[in-house]
Amino acid sequence: MEIREKWQKLPGAAATGYVCLLLTVFLFYFDANGYGRIMEAKAGAFFLLCGGYVLLMALWGAGSLLLGGGKVFSPLSLLRKTSWPQRLVLVYLALTWVSALCSPFWPATVLGASRFEGALPITLYGASFLLVSAYGRADKRLLGFLGVSVCGFSLICLLQLYGYNPFGLYPAGYTYQDGGKAYLGAYLGTIGNVDLVAAFYSLCIPMLAYALVRLRGKARFLLLLPLGLSLWVLLWMDVSAGLAGVFGGCALAVPGAGFISPKKRRAAALLLGGAVLLGIAALYAADVGKRMQQEAH
Repeated sequence: MEIREKWQKLPGAAATGYVCLLLTVFLFYFDANGYGRIMEAKAGAFFLLCGGYVLLMALWGAGSLLLGGGKVFSPLSLLRKTSWPQRLVLVYLALTWVSALCSPFWPATVLGASRFEGALPITLYGASFLLVSAYGRADKRLLGFLGVSVCGFSLICLLQLYGYNPFGLYPAGYTYQDGGKAYLGAYLGTIGNVDLVAAFYSLCIPMLAYALVRLRGKARFLLLLPLGLSLWVLLWMDVSAGLAGVFGGCALAVPGAGFISPKKRRAAALLLGGAVLLGIAALYAADVGKRMQQEAH
């Protein structure tokens, strides 16, 4: 019985471990040759971690069936058990493969011709989302793990913004300030392109802000450290899309965070939804001009 219980708990443990690996190994992994090879390095780490997680769960599913602990469901009954976000991901994956198969660039569309953004990587994204959403659990320890990772990443970025070159990621003699002048593009942290750094912060900062408002107890104020460091980097690197993404994400996430009552949360969601629709209509009707406002447009 003990072995069977451990076997049934494996998916939850695997989901937690996978998220932790993404926040450490994947986030901080880079090639010793610097930013010139970081895309290939990240792709290798992605296929190893994400592909390994999906394969592990496939083996677990097969093992459950062989051991008699699993049930065989029809595709229709499985679909009924999914949430709408999960169904939309399945639709997106189906459309991705239709697009890849019909493309004149097939079979290059399987991996992606230059940036590893083809049908196979997208399938691994979708599969890992489905697995984590099915077996993962929200956990304060994971939130703390995220906070520590964001702190470490932001400190590396700040060192680079101050002109240092930890890990030798920039070409010899160059710093972040030389981006777009001495070399093409602008790179920061252990992710690479500043637009990707902005995307990372667009996920993390609203999540941390939501948790700070939603949780109770003094320990939640520790989240101010990763929040402060990440906002410092975000404002200094001055990527308009990142500013629009972060503050737009906070505008969506934070207002309903303080309400414990589901009824009040639903009311806040309806009011916020109406405000978002009005804002989209206003942005569509008039291009307000510069920088962050233009990114929002």
